[in-house]
Amino acid sequence: MGVGCTEDCIYDFSQVPQLYCAGTCTWGGASGCDQADADVFCKLRTGDPAAKATAFTLGAPLEAGGFPCSNIGVPIELDGKDPRISLGPLPDFGITKTAYYQVAKIKTSHGGNASSTVLGSTLKCSP
Repeated sequence: MGVGCTEDCIYDFSQVPQLYCAGTCTWGGASGCDQADADVFCKLRTGDPAAKATAFTLGAPLEAGGFPCSNIGVPIELDGKDPRISLGPLPDFGITKTAYYQVAKIKTSHGGNASSTVLGSTLKCSP
Protein backbone atom coordinates (compact mmCIF):
# COMPACT_ATOMS: atom_id res chain seq x y z
CA MET A 1 0.00 0.00 0.00
CA GLY A 2 1.40 3.38 -0.94
CA VAL A 3 0.45 6.79 0.33
CA GLY A 4 1.94 8.78 -2.54
CA CYS A 5 1.30 12.49 -2.52
CA THR A 6 2.64 15.84 -3.59
CA GLU A 7 2.69 19.11 -1.70
CA ASP A 8 -0.68 19.96 -3.28
CA CYS A 9 -2.64 16.92 -2.13
CA ILE A 10 -3.78 15.38 1.13
CA TYR A 11 -2.69 11.90 2.20
CA ASP A 12 -5.33 9.20 2.59
CA PHE A 13 -4.28 7.03 5.53
CA SER A 14 -7.74 5.54 6.08
CA GLN A 15 -6.61 1.98 5.30
CA VAL A 16 -3.22 1.99 7.06
CA PRO A 17 -3.22 -1.21 9.16
CA GLN A 18 -0.90 -0.35 12.07
CA LEU A 19 1.03 2.19 14.10
CA TYR A 20 4.19 0.91 15.80
CA CYS A 21 4.77 2.53 19.19
CA ALA A 22 6.88 0.26 21.44
CA GLY A 23 9.25 1.87 23.93
CA THR A 24 10.81 5.11 22.69
CA CYS A 25 9.02 4.64 19.35
CA THR A 26 5.92 6.23 20.86
CA TRP A 27 4.04 8.74 18.70
CA GLY A 28 2.58 10.58 21.69
CA GLY A 29 2.54 10.45 25.46
CA ALA A 30 4.69 8.25 27.65
CA SER A 31 7.05 5.54 26.45
CA GLY A 32 5.23 2.62 24.86
CA CYS A 33 1.80 2.28 23.29
CA ASP A 34 -1.11 3.98 25.00
CA GLN A 35 -4.19 6.16 24.49
CA ALA A 36 -2.05 9.03 23.15
CA ASP A 37 -0.67 6.80 20.38
CA ALA A 38 -4.14 5.55 19.49
CA ASP A 39 -5.33 9.17 19.33
CA VAL A 40 -2.49 10.03 16.92
CA PHE A 41 -3.43 7.01 14.78
CA CYS A 42 -7.04 8.27 14.67
CA LYS A 43 -5.90 11.73 13.58
CA LEU A 44 -3.86 10.16 10.80
CA ARG A 45 -6.53 7.69 9.67
CA THR A 46 -9.37 10.21 9.66
CA GLY A 47 -7.51 13.37 8.68
CA ASP A 48 -9.26 15.10 11.60
CA PRO A 49 -6.94 16.89 14.06
CA ALA A 50 -9.63 16.58 16.76
CA ALA A 51 -10.10 12.81 16.38
CA LYS A 52 -9.72 10.60 19.46
CA ALA A 53 -9.61 6.83 19.82
CA THR A 54 -12.68 5.43 21.55
CA ALA A 55 -11.50 1.81 21.25
CA PHE A 56 -8.25 0.12 20.22
CA THR A 57 -6.27 -3.06 20.72
CA LEU A 58 -2.53 -3.49 21.03
CA GLY A 59 -0.91 -6.39 19.25
CA ALA A 60 2.23 -7.68 17.63
CA PRO A 61 3.39 -5.85 14.51
CA LEU A 62 2.06 -7.09 11.20
CA GLU A 63 4.15 -8.05 8.20
CA ALA A 64 2.61 -5.11 6.37
CA GLY A 65 3.21 -1.42 5.94
CA GLY A 66 2.04 1.32 8.24
CA PHE A 67 3.35 3.93 10.60
CA PRO A 68 6.75 2.71 11.87
CA CYS A 69 8.88 3.82 14.80
CA SER A 70 8.64 7.62 14.90
CA ASN A 71 11.94 8.01 16.78
CA ILE A 72 14.55 8.50 14.07
CA GLY A 73 17.20 7.91 16.76
CA VAL A 74 16.14 4.25 16.92
CA PRO A 75 17.97 2.38 14.15
CA ILE A 76 15.60 0.46 11.87
CA GLU A 77 16.95 -1.56 8.98
CA LEU A 78 15.45 -3.55 6.13
CA ASP A 79 17.62 -4.87 3.30
CA GLY A 80 20.52 -2.74 4.51
CA LYS A 81 18.73 0.61 4.71
CA ASP A 82 16.22 2.53 6.81
CA PRO A 83 12.79 1.83 5.23
CA ARG A 84 11.02 4.77 6.86
CA ILE A 85 9.78 7.53 4.57
CA SER A 86 9.69 10.95 6.19
CA LEU A 87 6.44 12.78 5.51
CA GLY A 88 7.39 15.73 7.69
CA PRO A 89 4.99 17.30 10.19
CA LEU A 90 1.33 17.01 9.16
CA PRO A 91 -0.34 20.03 10.80
CA ASP A 92 -3.60 19.50 8.86
CA PHE A 93 -3.86 16.17 10.72
CA GLY A 94 -2.86 17.69 14.07
CA ILE A 95 0.58 16.03 13.91
CA THR A 96 3.35 18.47 14.82
CA LYS A 97 6.24 15.99 14.93
CA THR A 98 7.72 14.38 11.82
CA ALA A 99 5.52 11.55 10.62
CA TYR A 100 7.01 8.47 9.00
CA TYR A 101 5.48 5.80 6.77
CA GLN A 102 6.87 2.39 5.85
CA VAL A 103 5.60 0.55 2.77
CA ALA A 104 6.01 -3.05 4.06
CA LYS A 105 7.53 -5.48 6.57
CA ILE A 106 7.24 -3.61 9.86
CA LYS A 107 7.37 -6.95 11.72
CA THR A 108 10.64 -7.91 10.01
CA SER A 109 12.32 -4.53 10.45
CA HIS A 110 11.05 -3.70 13.96
CA GLY A 111 10.43 -6.95 15.82
CA GLY A 112 8.31 -6.25 18.86
CA ASN A 113 5.97 -8.06 21.19
CA ALA A 114 2.23 -8.54 21.65
CA SER A 115 1.73 -4.93 22.78
CA SER A 116 4.04 -2.97 20.48
CA THR A 117 1.51 -1.87 17.86
CA VAL A 118 -1.91 -0.20 17.68
CA LEU A 119 -3.88 -2.39 15.27
CA GLY A 120 -5.95 -0.54 12.70
CA SER A 121 -8.46 -3.39 12.47
CA THR A 122 -9.70 -2.61 16.00
CA LEU A 123 -9.31 1.17 16.00
CA LYS A 124 -12.51 3.16 16.53
CA CYS A 125 -12.34 6.92 16.26
CA SER A 126 -14.57 9.84 17.17
CA PRO A 127 -15.72 12.18 15.75
